[in-house]
Amino acid sequence: LHARQDSIDVPELADFFPDTDSPKWVVRGLTAREVGLAVESSTESAQENLEALLQAMHGNGDKVESIRKIMGIAETGVPPDISRRMTELTLGSVRPELGPENREIAVRLSESFPHTFFKLTNKIRDLTDKGSELGKRKRSGKA
Repeated sequence: LHARQDSIDVPELADFFPDTDSPKWVVRGLTAREVGLAVESSTESAQENLEALLQAMHGNGDKVESIRKIMGIAETGVPPDISRRMTELTLGSVRPELGPENREIAVRLSESFPHTFFKLTNKIRDLTDKGSELGKRKRSGKA
C-alpha cells in the first residue's frame, strides 16, 4: 500500500519553479496519524479562541479584539480551519517537500495565493478520503 498522489498545475507559482515551463505541485493523501496532527493544530487554534472569550468576559485586555478573535475576524490569530490546512499542506506536500519545519511556506502561500492554497489542501483531503492504493507486486526474480 502507498499513499495516493496527484500533481496540481500551479502556473500562478511559476516564479517559484524556475526549472520548468509548467509548474506542478505534487501532493499525497495523509495517514491517520497525520490527520490527527492536523486536527490537533486546529484544536490549538480553537483553544486560543476560548481564551479570548474568557478574557472578554473577565475584562482582561482589549474586549473588542477578544470578541473579534472569537468571531474569527481578529487581525491576529489563525482560524482553526486554516491552521489545520497549513498542517495538511506541510505534511501532504511531496514536491516541493515541505515538512513541519517549513510551515512558514504554507503560511505565505495561504496569505499570498489563497485560491492555490485551498486547491492544494482540498486535493490532499480528497486523496486522504480515498485511502491508500495497492502498489504493483514486485517480481520475485525467479523465472
